[in-house]
Amino acid sequence: MIPISITLFIGYILIYVFNFDFFAMVIWIFSPITDIAQTLPGFVLICFLPVLLYSFGISSWIITPITFTICLGAIAANTAAVEAGLPATNITTFEVIYCGWVFIGGQGGTLPLVLMMSRSKSQRLKAVGKATLVPSIFNINEPVIFGTPIAWNFTLIIPFLLNSLIIPIIVYLVLSAGWVSIPDTLFSIYQMPLPIATWLVCPEVQGLILFAVVVVINSLIWFPFFKAYEHQCLEEEAQQQDDFDLSLE
Repeated sequence: MIPISITLFIGYILIYVFNFDFFAMVIWIFSPITDIAQTLPGFVLICFLPVLLYSFGISSWIITPITFTICLGAIAANTAAVEAGLPATNITTFEVIYCGWVFIGGQGGTLPLVLMMSRSKSQRLKAVGKATLVPSIFNINEPVIFGTPIAWNFTLIIPFLLNSLIIPIIVYLVLSAGWVSIPDTLFSIYQMPLPIATWLVCPEVQGLILFAVVVVINSLIWFPFFKAYEHQCLEEEAQQQDDFDLSLE
């Protein structure tokens, strides 16, 4: 209680006695970061960092306070611009990343991998694929990352990271070129299955075409690494079966 009371007292003095504007301070601190975030390198970095963290078993929630602040301010600016008769210009928003085109099936675009695993010749991968299919449809992929696993599995970390570099570049270039409209409405239901969410944030055929292109590229990146890992798993399963048969003799 004492630390909380001290914090509240200091906050009260700063805000109501000295008229200190915390919101303005936060905006001032983040304004340089926000400007950088709306560039191609900034967009790729915001997409890449959470995937890099998950690759080594670290939850991306530790950077959410920063990314959420950037993306929420960006979508609010897009809405204000459209209401003023101007075009939306901010691409780095959660609507683009989580609801539109970048993270299909969750961070790192793992839905194609899950679909491949659900039809795998490896019994273990097939079981993991079927178990994680429904969560992946709703963009929840922690079960895939830690159940397959992708984390600390360098065979699958490579495509995991490649997807978080290549797909953001493609999406950013397409949106910045004006071939697909930039989302301008807040849509915070990140567990809405894609491409339903894609249509809701960008109700035009071009958006769905971009979604289809991203799925194909995503799948092409995953496929050779998935087959390599599947081969490893099949060898392990065969060895385990041989060991089991020998134990019965």
